[in-house]
Amino acid sequence: MKKSKDEFVTKFAEEMQLPLSALRDTFRIELRSNGEMFVEGCSGIVEYDENSITLSLRSNSVTVCGFALEITSFSECQAVITGKITSVAFAVTGG
Repeated sequence: MKKSKDEFVTKFAEEMQLPLSALRDTFRIELRSNGEMFVEGCSGIVEYDENSITLSLRSNSVTVCGFALEITSFSECQAVITGKITSVAFAVTGG
């Protein structure tokens, strides 16, 4: 039985212990209340200060505004932002 491309990518991500968004042109954002935000699929930090953080998400970007914002964790494709989050905005930056 032939496996689809999606099944292969999913299995490969599991085996390599990577988030699925790292292998696809997608991102995932999880907001826990207004104090913590998880981002999968980010490819870099565009702007960072205590009131505004912008992350690139392949052909998009996300800007988080608030107070006492901090990137508490950042890896190749994941970020965790904490602080008092007041708004989240998306922009298409290419493609």
